[in-house]
Parts: sequence; C-alpha cells; structure tokens
Amino acid sequence: MTVRHLSVIVVCTATGLSACGSAGESGCTDPIEEPIDPSSAVHVLDPADGPTDAAPTSGPHIGVGSPGGLYADVLPSAIQPRVLEGGQVIVQYRDESDRDELVEWRDDETTVAPNPDIDSVIVATAWGVRMNCESVDTDALADFVDEFARAAR
Repeated sequence: MTVRHLSVIVVCTATGLSACGSAGESGCTDPIEEPIDPSSAVHVLDPADGPTDAAPTSGPHIGVGSPGGLYADVLPSAIQPRVLEGGQVIVQYRDESDRDELVEWRDDETTVAPNPDIDSVIVATAWGVRMNCESVDTDALADFVDEFARAAR
C-alpha cells in the first residue's frame, strides 16, 4: 500500500466516508481500491460465466490471451479481468460521443470499450482499482494509467 492509498483511507475514516469516492474538480473520483474477488483464480470457457459487475476489477475470467485494444462493442465481463490481469487499464464509456476523444488519447497500456451499463459516464478499471468519471478527463485518466497499469503483473 502506498502513502497515497494510506492517506485516502485515513481521510475516509476521519470523515465518516462522506468524502470518499466523490468526484473532485476533475469530474473523477479518487481511485477506489476494491477487494480482489476470491474467484479470480477461476478460468471460464464461456464469457457469460464472468463477473456480474458491468466493470469488474477482478473475478473469474477466460484463461488465455490478454485481448486488449480498441473495442467497438461491449467487452464481455469474463474478458475484462483477464485484460486487467495482463496489466492493462480498461476505460469504458457510456456515451458514444466520448469515443473519439478516448481513442485519440489511448496508449498501449489502455483498452477502450463502450459499455451502456456502467454507472458513470466513464469508468476506468485496473486490477482491484476503479475510478468513476462524470466527463472525459484525459489528465485524470493518464494519472490512473500511470499509477495502476501493470499492477497485476
């Protein structure tokens, strides 16, 4: 655990959690660490057997390949943890109007895909970590990628 993560825990505890996860000036929440799903070691054959969360940060997943990149369609939930386990960050967008800006911004450590079922306009996930954004903030997304890409390796 880094000093930054420890300070987030201390602030969250001191404020009674009211300040945790709320969007800051950037329109993005601070990165939120999530517990690793105990079934993350399970490899599935059918992509329908993946996590039920629209943007999981771990969980049962396909066992081969790390199919990152650009997606025109929703990335199945059983593929998402595999991409994250391979060290990628996934940035999913709800509104098609955000696609071009994210595709232009994307680098080799980032997978971009649409997902109409996510709770925020943009959701960035890495292994065990999530950040929600109410608008495209490429600076906040770049910071997330810099900090969390390759975290599972």
